[in-house]
Amino acid sequence: MSLPAVVGPEAVQQLVEAYDTRLATSLLRDALIANERFQRAVRPLRFASAEVMLIDAATPPPHSRLLTVTPDGHALRADVEVTCFLADPESYAGGELLIDTGYGDVPRKEAIGSCVVCPTASKRTLNPVAEGESRIARIAVQSCVRDVQQRTILYDLVTAADFFELAGMTEPVLALRRCHDLLLGQWAEV
Repeated sequence: MSLPAVVGPEAVQQLVEAYDTRLATSLLRDALIANERFQRAVRPLRFASAEVMLIDAATPPPHSRLLTVTPDGHALRADVEVTCFLADPESYAGGELLIDTGYGDVPRKEAIGSCVVCPTASKRTLNPVAEGESRIARIAVQSCVRDVQQRTILYDLVTAADFFELAGMTEPVLALRRCHDLLLGQWAEV
């Protein structure tokens, strides 16, 4: 899932300059928490420490594992990875995030401040940067709903309820929200 313009210009600049993991984590976490679509799709419970990376032609893309430790040192189950793009996509060649969807790799190179959210079970790699510099921030998120299919069902129910609400149909909205709340109550791990 792509979330355009999640991180504002000032926060992007702070992330680019952040040498403090706690600051980077706080900036990215706060931007994601403020995004309603992210909240609905991920159901975040805890965030790991963020990693901010500079990738250029001389630096191969990292093959490091995603950090799964919170800023206060506790381990978490990484259900979702968020990659936030911190450089203008026109300022570098290559550097695409490749996500294996099961039907092949899908390249993603988003606008500055935009994020790509995907389950950690998806294979993800970064293409090498051929020219210029790419900067990204990555963060792992533990959802209160462990199963990706259950999270998808909850997201679809809320999205359908919103559609019916826009159409002025209150009965389906109430039924869908009731189903959503009952399922969330059954599936959430808090």
